[in-house]
Amino acid sequence: PDFDEQVAAAKPFLPGGAFGDKKIVTLGVSYGGELALKTALDFPEAVKGVVTVAALIDEPHDYALELEKLGDVEGIQQYVPNRWLKVRKEIAGRRAQIGPLLDRAATIEAPVEVIHGDFDAIVPKSNAQKLMRVLPKERAELEIIPGGTHYLELQYPRRLHKAIGRVIERAEGR
Repeated sequence: PDFDEQVAAAKPFLPGGAFGDKKIVTLGVSYGGELALKTALDFPEAVKGVVTVAALIDEPHDYALELEKLGDVEGIQQYVPNRWLKVRKEIAGRRAQIGPLLDRAATIEAPVEVIHGDFDAIVPKSNAQKLMRVLPKERAELEIIPGGTHYLELQYPRRLHKAIGRVIERAEGR
């Protein structure tokens, strides 16, 4: 599914949907960070706050980009798992959608917590810093977790729980 279809999957859980009658907090890990932000932008009346965790906003680490280039080598398709070829298509599609998302980020109405580890081997913390540059300064908070990897939800679940609490607190205080 494309970006809009993925975000539309949240509709049943939003106010007026089959399962939802209260505002929600969107939380997205890695690529899900983009989805969490887009949901808040597309449904501002329904989203109370946003938490992004190790959000892939820009590009992955250089070594991942080098691996992606392998798909351009003639004849390599027979040696590379089919899954890898699908990942390359996903990366290309993601690149096309991130620009428009970042262009709209300054209009987000909900408070945002941006959480990233400084030891993330997949998504550099520069992604979090780039996101902070485009979000409204009065609504966005950044937490860089020392020693945090790409799997912060497993490594530091209590910290993420606290981030959700902070975003709710800020939303209810506005």
